[in-house]
Amino acid sequence: DILWTPSPARQEGSELARCAGLHVDAVPLLAERGIALLGGDGDSDVRPSPVDGVHSPVHALVVAAMGVPLLDNLDLEALSAATARARRHEFLLVVAPLNIPGGTGSPVNPVAVL
Repeated sequence: DILWTPSPARQEGSELARCAGLHVDAVPLLAERGIALLGGDGDSDVRPSPVDGVHSPVHALVVAAMGVPLLDNLDLEALSAATARARRHEFLLVVAPLNIPGGTGSPVNPVAVL
């Protein structure tokens, strides 16, 4: 499954730091669904964080507890238009991160194959 949440671009400390995302209470549902990837056009967490002292609780739980990779800051507009034109909303998603020893993230160029 691929799940994304729309959220605007934001900057810490600005009004844009208040944006849509997943509440930490949604994580058990993600685990129950057995998601393979969590991605969106912002990051995964609602802002401000509902958990005192934890900036990104969804990020922490999904990556550390579930072992699910995250894709943040995706540009989904072209994909949405392409799937609408093709009248298809299922596709093969190819993502090849860089192999960075000891790294916890990588730039990627995700490709949707319709």
